[in-house]
Amino acid sequence: MRAWPVAATIVLVGLAIMGEVTSGLSQDEKDRAPKMKDTKVSIAIQMMEEAKKKQNEVLQKEAELTEKEQRVKVLSQQLEAMARDLERREKELKELEKRREESLSPEKTEEVARLAKLLEASQPEQGSRILSELDPRVAARVLLAMNQKKAGRFLSSMDPEKAVKITQAMISGGK
Repeated sequence: MRAWPVAATIVLVGLAIMGEVTSGLSQDEKDRAPKMKDTKVSIAIQMMEEAKKKQNEVLQKEAELTEKEQRVKVLSQQLEAMARDLERREKELKELEKRREESLSPEKTEEVARLAKLLEASQPEQGSRILSELDPRVAARVLLAMNQKKAGRFLSSMDPEKAVKITQAMISGGK
């Protein structure tokens, strides 16, 4: 038996049960109508239960989707905050770089070279006291501009803690 005639018969029997169609049915089909009524009702109940399950699944999926959308929104806000922070830090870094470049300007470099020559002419003990009073970065630049042997004498004449700070500044290029 093919599915279409069976489906059509079921529909006609269902309509007959409801009293909608009686013509066109054989006596045998009319006799089976009450039995099929129970089957139709159980099938309808099953279909309604399945539809309710599907509806619950859809609602659950919607809830999950809403939750994921909220998480994406929170992550997006965090990402935007991080981007703003990064931009702020980049500006700070550019400003520091600008200041560093200004401190390395030709005029400053000439001043450091003059100071280095003045200190080279002095005794290591005297020069090391002067260098000890300077900012470690400036002292490092002065020592880097000096003759290496004389710079070594100056460092050895300094307080060890101050000499370490200046040496660290020298390693980083006087920055």
